[in-house]
Amino acid sequence: MPDHSRTGTFTDEAATGPAGSASLVTLTGENSHVFPRELDRPRPIIERGEGVWLYDTRGNPLLDAVSGGAMITNLGHGRADIAQVARAQASRVGYLYDQQFTSEPHEHLARELTSLAGQGFTRVHFVSGGAEANETAIRLMRSYHVERGQPSRTKFISPAQAYHGPTMTTLGLTGRPGLQTPYQPYIQQQLHIPPSSWPFDPSGEGALAALDELVSTHGADTIAGFFCEPISAAAFPAYTPPQRFWTGLAERREQYGFLIAFDEVVTGIGRTGRWFAADQIPLRPDIITTAKGLGAGYAAIGAMICREHVFDAIAAGSRAFEHGHTWGGAPSSCAVGLAVLVPPVVSSLVVMRRVEAGARVLPGV
Repeated sequence: MPDHSRTGTFTDEAATGPAGSASLVTLTGENSHVFPRELDRPRPIIERGEGVWLYDTRGNPLLDAVSGGAMITNLGHGRADIAQVARAQASRVGYLYDQQFTSEPHEHLARELTSLAGQGFTRVHFVSGGAEANETAIRLMRSYHVERGQPSRTKFISPAQAYHGPTMTTLGLTGRPGLQTPYQPYIQQQLHIPPSSWPFDPSGEGALAALDELVSTHGADTIAGFFCEPISAAAFPAYTPPQRFWTGLAERREQYGFLIAFDEVVTGIGRTGRWFAADQIPLRPDIITTAKGLGAGYAAIGAMICREHVFDAIAAGSRAFEHGHTWGGAPSSCAVGLAVLVPPVVSSLVVMRRVEAGARVLPGV
């Protein structure tokens, strides 16, 4: 039976590694009040960060090669300029609920994001993170069809090798049963196609044929949308379908009347050398979601960005998009988002560096 009398302390006895050693100071689920995802995984106790380096409570350095562990800290740790923006905004007004109030950071960040997302994107709905953004996109695609008098459109298609978040709704978008266990009784299972990876479907025609078969089986009037990452992250790292798949998907959107949403929770805000990976794909999605890099580790913020025709369906119908999230559009979070994006010249230099680095590294891969 573990001794919980010392639980949560940062002493050498509570953590692994003898005092004075160079080993990392870590805690497991047995000696912490935190309920971790994996009880047996040792977690280093990090005291501070600077740039790409993290330091534990003994000062041991740890190279942060995964942007805080979840691909978030795109601009590095310890950015005093961003922290100062958050502090200044909090000293004025840190929180407002966006159903009753708005603020200059809220409005300004929405303008910036629609500009960066490109032609046709005109509206932003803010949330607290990536899964919330994806679930909001699902709700908006459903609402779009209901407002247009097509309530039978309830199904979504996504690549089977996908991950779009841990909520019950977003888990339905993955075709990986291991990610859904043991919650299947509560998950609305969606439809899936195989990824058009180069060993099995280098042309993309196989995936398109699978999509056509799903539409034929279930009926075009039941399909609400296609949901995918333009460049896959954790589920299928750095994978993107061939050009023919994207052009074929655009053709089928026109033919069958569904919407397309790009999950850019990871790839958005400059990670791929463009503000959004959608800029490198030969179709324009109807909705883009983003989160991680938008707060860069300094605020919990995500966003769903939609094109005007999607917004128009709501505006011409019920004029309401129900349900929100407590911290969606809060002034303090939006101020941090602006600090990440503005001034554009500074952020653009970071984005362009990724383009230049990619050009150097790719030939050797």
